[in-house]
Amino acid sequence: MEPERLTILYIARSAFGIMGEAAISNYVRVMSRFHDVHVVQTKAPGETHGQPPEGVRLHSLASRETPTRRRALFDVLRKVRPDIVHLVQSPYCYDDVMMLQPVFSEASWCLDFRSPHIGAPDAPALANYHDMQLQIDCLLTHSMESLRTNLPNRYLKAIEIPPGVDMAAIQDATANGPDVRREAAIRRLVYVGSLSRTRKMDLLLQMFAKALSSNKGLTLDIYGQGNAEEHLQNLARELGVEDHVFFRGMLDQSELWKRLTGYDAGIAYVPEEMFGTAPSLKSIEYAAVGLPVLASDTEGHRAFAGRFGFDFDLFRNTPEGLHEALTANRKTAWDKKRLDANIAASQALDWERVVIDRLMPVYRQLRA
Repeated sequence: MEPERLTILYIARSAFGIMGEAAISNYVRVMSRFHDVHVVQTKAPGETHGQPPEGVRLHSLASRETPTRRRALFDVLRKVRPDIVHLVQSPYCYDDVMMLQPVFSEASWCLDFRSPHIGAPDAPALANYHDMQLQIDCLLTHSMESLRTNLPNRYLKAIEIPPGVDMAAIQDATANGPDVRREAAIRRLVYVGSLSRTRKMDLLLQMFAKALSSNKGLTLDIYGQGNAEEHLQNLARELGVEDHVFFRGMLDQSELWKRLTGYDAGIAYVPEEMFGTAPSLKSIEYAAVGLPVLASDTEGHRAFAGRFGFDFDLFRNTPEGLHEALTANRKTAWDKKRLDANIAASQALDWERVVIDRLMPVYRQLRA
């Protein structure tokens, strides 16, 4: 008997396919092979977005103003009549659920937390998330540790849908990339991620400056954009590392993966205060291309590595942390068993497997 073909509506928190929205993009890419998929994106006029796979209908909400957005989303729900409504946590999700779920209660509603709470401990959003448990059918998260920051008083069962990697795309992109270096010394470091002020990248530059003082050949390439970029460039000059730190901007994902193979190690730095409970997606991507991973010693990285079998070199988030890690792991960074273990762990988190083995059964159980 053929499985029921579902109509699934994903509600993204921003423009489809942009950096930081890998989960929705990959849910859609894999799920659209088996089910009818629609995507709602919220984007400003003129804002660019990625293109969904063929056959996926993309609905754009041009306004972030609540009443206008609600009316537009109501029209989409009325036309699509989905079996599953899958929302990613956003500033709009409370209104979306509390106002529209009662009208479209024949659908199963899933709320997916893909990032930790980064606001004040008494922020209204936390009370909203708590109340939404009364209206939703399913609670999903990228990390149980991270979920605690959003729902400290949770009474719904949560299902972990971990961050993944597109292994086929990585293998295609890196097939003609530079050879992965196998030198004993780590010299070329790379960081990929947001350069927003909330990421507190000052500390990473301070750590690099300390490491450079005893490792004169070190370089750090930084890929990403954000509202702290100019400040960080000025800080690099103040620290005297401007000839060793290079801001490379944003790159297409496939081009980025190709370049990663030419580095000696990837840095998965996350600030403890706001993002310490969450695993970093880039740590998995570094591992997938065969790089040693230098990761902040946070609850999120420790739990994620332990749960899924990664072998990260952890460093303290202090000015001396990176220097200490490079010194301690100089002889083991390129150990083949460690790198192979990380590649195997990444393969187990291929988005194909994550979606088919973890997310699809959730949908089927909801509609059973």
